[in-house]
Amino acid sequence: MAEMARPNSSTKQLRFTADVKALSEKFHQTVTGFAFPYGVGASKSREALKAAGIKYARLATSKPGFRFPEDPLAMPLSCWHISPKTFELLDDFIHMEAGDEDAFFLMFAHGYEFDFGTKESNWDKFRRICETVANCDEIIGCSIGDAFRMHEEK
Repeated sequence: MAEMARPNSSTKQLRFTADVKALSEKFHQTVTGFAFPYGVGASKSREALKAAGIKYARLATSKPGFRFPEDPLAMPLSCWHISPKTFELLDDFIHMEAGDEDAFFLMFAHGYEFDFGTKESNWDKFRRICETVANCDEIIGCSIGDAFRMHEEK
């Protein structure tokens, strides 16, 4: 079986830059975020992402805690929506003691996954997650880009 050659850093930068430009034009706003497929590649792609204007990149791995990401180009999740601990983690986040630093809860999901209709991946669970967040005045529900902009403005 033939193995595909891995792109070098200048090729990555050109590809990322072209993709950011195309997506920014398509959506009429500057694209500044990235999601690593399968959560891998952060260390090897960092400089190319920065050069393409990417400010934050989401991994597909979880890390306990709710600190604002120390490394925005290798940002772990708080949880994936299918985790059986989603509501436990969300409750911990809601009831954590307020501090001087911004807290950050990052959950990801793909819309098609809700159609699976399993115990942990369904529209009802997602609705309950959204209601839980919406009923808490101290939480700002927003995009990752908006969270970073608000954090930088402080």
